[in-house]
Amino acid sequence: MALLISRFGMLALAVGLFGAACFPLYVRWVKRPPAPMAIRVSVPAVAAVAGLVWLLALWAAAPRAISLADFAFTTPSGLGLSAAAAICLLLTALAFAPQPPAKVRALITGALLVSLAFVGHASAVGGIAGATRVAVMALHLLFAGVWLGGLFPLIAALRTGAEPERTLRAFGRMALASVGVLATTGLVIAAAVVSLAGGPPGKTYLTVVGVKLGLVLVLGLVASLNRWGLTPLVQRSSGAKKALWWSLASEQLLAFALLAVVAQLGLIDPAL
Repeated sequence: MALLISRFGMLALAVGLFGAACFPLYVRWVKRPPAPMAIRVSVPAVAAVAGLVWLLALWAAAPRAISLADFAFTTPSGLGLSAAAAICLLLTALAFAPQPPAKVRALITGALLVSLAFVGHASAVGGIAGATRVAVMALHLLFAGVWLGGLFPLIAALRTGAEPERTLRAFGRMALASVGVLATTGLVIAAAVVSLAGGPPGKTYLTVVGVKLGLVLVLGLVASLNRWGLTPLVQRSSGAKKALWWSLASEQLLAFALLAVVAQLGLIDPAL
């Protein structure tokens, strides 16, 4: 249970940090004050703790006797989580300094997501094939972060009333591009997992994959409703504005559910 909770916590917080850092890059006209100090410190600090718990849980479950230091600095998963925890501590320290430009924050939080690509099935194979899988997983995580992690800052920006239709259209274009990349990289990752299983994936793995795909489909439908149904009406209809708030809240909850399923999926042997 500690492994699942820490994995979900790190994924959710890393996705949120990257999405929030990228949001000002494509919605430049929205001027918002920095988040409160408590949030800027606590979010990366909690993520660092989640990463360390995840590291300890993986080390405890390692099939052979290995020291914690060796696991943390010689295995792909250990290195990935060690780097992730270090980046989170850096973000915590930066919270006490003047806020760096959005591009710098996006670069640092993007490195956090890339480090997580080394943890799990993607790094199970070495060599060029393993490096390719890690690269595809990193790309998958980054675009998931831009889309799903951008939902909360989108809701916060809309609460200020800053050009809602323009903001929604910008987010919709970015989300649409992200979905295309996620679909492509998802197919590559699925093919890699099948090869890792050495045959057809097991029933348990396929069941969880089915739940993930179902959530992705529902998320896509809700996002399509927001993009093409409600966005054109948001400035002309109070009913559309209210429906949009409920729709965005539902999309945020679905995003959390999807990340929980992804966290579980990474812990399942594909052959089971």
